[in-house]
Amino acid sequence: MTYALVVAAALAAGRRGGLILAWVTVFVCLLVLRPFQRFANRLVARRAFVRLYALMTDASFGEAHRLVAELRGVYARSASGIELMRMHEGTLLVLQGRFADARRILESIDRRHIRKPLLPALLNNLAWSLVQTGDGARAVAIVRESMETVAVDAAPEHIDDLRSCQLGTLGAALVVAGEPSEAIDPLEQAYARGGTPHHQCARAFYLGEAFHALGRQDEARGAWERAAAACSTDAFGVRARERLEAPAPPYRS
Repeated sequence: MTYALVVAAALAAGRRGGLILAWVTVFVCLLVLRPFQRFANRLVARRAFVRLYALMTDASFGEAHRLVAELRGVYARSASGIELMRMHEGTLLVLQGRFADARRILESIDRRHIRKPLLPALLNNLAWSLVQTGDGARAVAIVRESMETVAVDAAPEHIDDLRSCQLGTLGAALVVAGEPSEAIDPLEQAYARGGTPHHQCARAFYLGEAFHALGRQDEARGAWERAAAACSTDAFGVRARERLEAPAPPYRS
C-alpha cells in the first residue's frame, strides 16, 4: 500500500510538472512514510512472534519451524535478526528433545548479535542441551554464565521462572558431571519454586539420581516417585519409573 501511494503521487506530479518534480515527490513521500513503514514492519514482526510463542506452547513444532523459516527470510539482511531466528530454531529443537541438533545450532550462534536480555535463556537452553548430550562439566560452566547474566528489562515473574530453570539445569549438569552432592541444593531449590509438570518431573528425576549416587536410596526412590507422579508420560517420568523398577548405577557423563 505504501509504495502504491508513492508511485501514484509520482505519476500525478509527473503529469503536472515533469520528471524532476516526480522524483522529488517520490523522495519526499519516502521520507514522510518511512517511519510509518517501520512501525508497520515492527507490528507485523510482533504478531509473528506472538504466533510463534503460541505454536511452541501448543507443541505445534512443524508449523513453528515453518514460521521461523519465513521470519529468517524477513530478517535476511539483519545479522541480529538472523541470529535471533537461529536462537528460536534451537529453542524449538530443545522442546522437541532433539538435543544434539539444538546444541549444534545454539553453540554456533554469534552472541554479539543477541540482545543482552535474551542471553540468559539462550545460555540456559545450550546448557540443557549439553546435559542431555552428556557434557556435564561444560554444561555447569555455561549455566553458571547464564545465571550471572542479568535480564535487565525482563518482568519479575519472568526472571523468577528463568532462575528456576537455571537452578534445575545447574543441578542436572552437576549430576551428569559426577558431582551429586553439589547438585542437591540447586535441584531442591528449583523444585520448591514450582513450575510446569515437565520441569518438576525433570528436577525430581535428577534429584533422585543425585541421592542414588550418594547411596541415599530411600530419598532417591522418593524423588523418583515424585517425578513419575508429576508427569508419568514425560520422558523423565518414564525414566523415573524405570529407576523405581530396577535402579541403575549412578549416572556418569
